[in-house]
Amino acid sequence: TKLSLDVIEVPEPCPVPWETMIGSDAQRRFCPHCNRHVHDLSAMSRAEAEDLICKSAGELCVRFVRAPDGKVKTLDYERAGKGWGAIRWATVGTMLAIATGAGNFFYSRWRQQPPPPPASTPPQMMYTAGAIAPIQPSKSAPQ
Repeated sequence: TKLSLDVIEVPEPCPVPWETMIGSDAQRRFCPHCNRHVHDLSAMSRAEAEDLICKSAGELCVRFVRAPDGKVKTLDYERAGKGWGAIRWATVGTMLAIATGAGNFFYSRWRQQPPPPPASTPPQMMYTAGAIAPIQPSKSAPQ
């Protein structure tokens, strides 16, 4: 069974600051006061930290930070907060873009001017076919 990191406790914290311990590794340094290696859980993934605790069977010195929600901060803790925030904002942005596009579409349909009336068409010409009648001279026409 896996041990949850969130239940670990350090009853007697070491008085030696991390920065003064021997070594420059982000995950592990040597404490001359305790004569042991101290492992920084915040520099590991949650799976690595849980695996380390399970394999050590209680013989382990650790350094960790507990978040306000009670969880032990690991590399995964920081990523989870950022990842969900990015997904959440991307979802909100996508929904707003869709709503804006739909609003613009319907608004343009609503505001669309009626088509102009058709231009007046000239009267249709009627074609007639047949023999021409003889032209009668007009009475007022000079001869």
